[in-house]
Amino acid sequence: MTGPLRPGEDAARAEVAVDLVQAGVHWDAIKVATSLGEAVLDHLADKSGAVIDDGRHLYWLIRPEAAEELQLPGAEVLSTATFVAVPAEYRLSRPGIHWRRTPGENGLHTCPLTLRDALTLVQRNQAR
Repeated sequence: MTGPLRPGEDAARAEVAVDLVQAGVHWDAIKVATSLGEAVLDHLADKSGAVIDDGRHLYWLIRPEAAEELQLPGAEVLSTATFVAVPAEYRLSRPGIHWRRTPGENGLHTCPLTLRDALTLVQRNQAR
């Protein structure tokens, strides 16, 4: 699922395998801008479950409906009626959509409370 290559783009982009998967079935996704998400990922370390990187955002996967009552600052919850681009298992680096943390590293889901706390702490530290 890629668009045409522009001059100068890596030809490997044409080989990126991506599926559009409906959120809200096996997981919800928490979408965070890369500028914030990098620091959150560093803070979470091995407490992070699977994370998808599309170059502009990082997506954490949590149990479906687990974020319904949570305030997740700086994040967007993607659930039912939303589709998320999910890379093939072997996509572990750029170019294109890839896994920053694979489901096999620390499991599929990140604890939403742990993610919320990391988002809050990182944003507080960045505001200083």
